Amino acid sequence: MSVFDRRFVVAGLLAMPAGRASAQGSEFSGELTASHSLPVIKIVILNASGVQRQAIALIDTGSASCLVEQSIPKELGLVQAGSEEALTHDGKRTDPLYSCQFRFPDGHSFDLQAAARPMQTAALSFDAIIGMSLLRYYDVRIKALERLVTLRWLGA
Repeated sequence: MSVFDRRFVVAGLLAMPAGRASAQGSEFSGELTASHSLPVIKIVILNASGVQRQAIALIDTGSASCLVEQSIPKELGLVQAGSEEALTHDGKRTDPLYSCQFRFPDGHSFDLQAAARPMQTAALSFDAIIGMSLLRYYDVRIKALERLVTLRWLGA
């Protein structure tokens, strides 16, 4: 199988129960929780020294860049690489940028600078947001009725 044919399929998981997800080759699947049908995948976030953490990341085609939850830079000892000004639903804000790496379930890794923002609320909880800066390398399909997210590697 060529790298261009590799696929991984992820049903969005806000909490992945043990034994509910399976991995066969580059295929990944699981179930959405009953109360949420948002497109999320499991990734790994790493610092420059290789310290890593499992993360639940929202697929956000409306976001230009990637974000991490504000507690992750301290937890992983990420190095601040500047700041970013952004226009959000509640106005203009400036967030710190941190150098890190996102590793996807299909094995592809991306070195990037991600803004840190709060993402933990009573209703939703994410560790990261994956925006178009990384999604442009994938064919992204969201099948809401099937509660399924499919990402197929297109190449760099």
